Amino acid sequence: MLMTAQEEAQAVIRPDGTFFAAGGPGRETGKCLKQALAIRPDFVEASLGLGLALGETGKFDEAMKALDTVLRLSPGHLQARVNRGIVFLAQKRMDEAMTEW
Repeated sequence: MLMTAQEEAQAVIRPDGTFFAAGGPGRETGKCLKQALAIRPDFVEASLGLGLALGETGKFDEAMKALDTVLRLSPGHLQARVNRGIVFLAQKRMDEAMTEW
């Protein structure tokens, strides 16, 4: 029996509010996290994971948007800052990376 997109996204969110995605970072993880965020847009850790997954696949602008969402929802989120620095570093934008760290 096939699950609906909403059922799949709910399967990604554990009862304790954390997320998982079988298959590790990348395209499938990003898809799962986008589905989770469609259900719960304020899910900070899903936005953080999405930013990481998008950055790992070279989608830097989208990654930054996801990480900006984390910082809008949780302004002092240290890992979001670290991940922004990593995305800048991947783009060889060293000065901007250093301001995040």
